[in-house]
Formats: sequence, structure tokens, C-alpha cells
Amino acid sequence: LGGLRLQDMARNSLAQAARIARDELAKARLLKGGQGRPFYAVGGTWRNLARLYMEMTSYPLSVMHHYEIGIDSAANFLKQVAKGEIEKIKGIEGVSKNRRSLLPYGAIVLQEIMAVMQPSKIIVSALGVREGFLYSLLDKTEQKADPLISASEELARLRSRSVTHAQELVEWTGKTFAAFGIEETVDEARYRQAACLLADIGWRAHPEYRGKQSLNIIAHASFIGVDH
Repeated sequence: LGGLRLQDMARNSLAQAARIARDELAKARLLKGGQGRPFYAVGGTWRNLARLYMEMTSYPLSVMHHYEIGIDSAANFLKQVAKGEIEKIKGIEGVSKNRRSLLPYGAIVLQEIMAVMQPSKIIVSALGVREGFLYSLLDKTEQKADPLISASEELARLRSRSVTHAQELVEWTGKTFAAFGIEETVDEARYRQAACLLADIGWRAHPEYRGKQSLNIIAHASFIGVDH
């Protein structure tokens, strides 16, 4: 049910595409077992749908990975796109012209998935089968590594004056929090570690702009293992 294939099977008819998607997804037992759970949207057409939604809602970041859309908002948005009048939709300029014709087909399939699965929300993935295969080639230790911390350490090595100092800051803040009785959730501890590792990445900028420089780098970095 990829966009190009569905468009071809339906002979450019959106109504026929909806019927094909509905018939095919009715056979997917796996979807019914996911009721109430997030649906992870993988694929270029769905990423472009998310990009269009970001443009429509004036979302401040253009980072696609782990972008979340609520069910009610998604339903209204997909209904609009599935009509096929995409050139009239606010923000369509943010989507490549070569990709626009497939947006209604991607919207139709996602509508049918939502109807069958009834997910809790839509989460967009910038990764796909290729990255999953590469992940499968890693050894067990590498697979267990926290992707957010690994990426932060890599960025610290590339941009900080001393990655050793950054790692020491992680240890020191952890002990300090414990000494003052400050409790952390697992995620809060991860974010603290990442913040320590990234604390010095803007040191090359003028002192007046280091904060903005660091924020710009972090906000537009290709992090995974973290939402927004």
C-alpha cells in the first residue's frame, strides 16, 4: 500500500484507493492488536504528511523524528488532505512538488489504519527498514546503548573543548543531586546527562552568542531516543 503502487492500482481514483486500502487492511490482524497504542508512521509519504501538518500549525522545529500528532487533530487533517485538493492547503509550499500528488494516497491509507487499529496517537519516524537492518548488525552491547547519550557524546567529541570534562560533569551532577536528595526519573537522568555532555559545544562562538549557538545546534541536531 505504498503511495505510488496504490495510485497505480487505483488508476488515480481516490475513491478506489480508499476501497483498496480498506479491503487490504481488513486482513491485517496485527493492526487490531495494537488498539490504544501509538502508531509509528514509517515512510516518505507519511513524513511529508507530517511536514505539511507542521507547516499548517506553524510548528517551530522541522525535526521529523518522533514528532507526535494527536488522534483528533490527525483525523481532521487527513480528512482534508484525502479530498485531493492539496494545492489549497495552507503550508503546501513546504512539501516538494514531486511528493505532493502522493499525499492524498498516504492520507487515505493512514485513515484506514486509524479506523482499524484505533491508535492512541501518531508518531512519525525518520528511520525505516534500512536503519533497522543496520541496527541488527550491531553487537548486543551497541544495541543496548542509549541513542541520545551516544549522540550527545559524539557531539561533545566534535565540538567541546574536552569530552572528559563533560563526562566528569555528568558524574559530578549525579552525585550532587543525590547529596541534596533530588530525585530523578529515568528520563530526567538521561536529559541531565545529555545536557552535561552538550554544555560546552558552543564555546567557539562569541561569549554573547554561545547560548543561542548551542541551542541552535541542539534544536536542529538529528537526535533519536528523545521526543519533542
